[in-house]
Amino acid sequence: MNLGCDALHLKELAASDPEAVRVVIRDNAGFHLRDGDPRLPERVRIVALPPHSPELNPCEQAWDMIKEEVSNQCHRSTDKLRDALLPGLQRFRQDAQAVLRWVGRPWLQDQANASCPRQNPIESSGWYRRPPEWWIEASSRQKP
Repeated sequence: MNLGCDALHLKELAASDPEAVRVVIRDNAGFHLRDGDPRLPERVRIVALPPHSPELNPCEQAWDMIKEEVSNQCHRSTDKLRDALLPGLQRFRQDAQAVLRWVGRPWLQDQANASCPRQNPIESSGWYRRPPEWWIEASSRQKP
């Protein structure tokens, strides 16, 4: 992962619904673009989490569950690692409600919606339902 990959990811996110303003809440990893970076798509805003606060980042708990399945193993290539990650990621994709039960933070959505008019709360547009190309390719390599 690097800043170029992050810029590409955010570009794809923005393109999934060109009229929407995307607010991305994330940690301060060195490979994440910061708000105001000229490489950010026009309608993407970044809200940085405070340093050393993994409890505020639900992705940390999700990745902990995935890492348990693939850590302490030798993956001979990036493709092999991707293949090892795929079953866990597919479980997340197939049961988003379970993921929310495991790592969801109701107070986070409540706070994100606090300043929105009640008739227009922040909801997911479903951009994540369209799998990226590498996902489709890796899925096709999986044994039935």
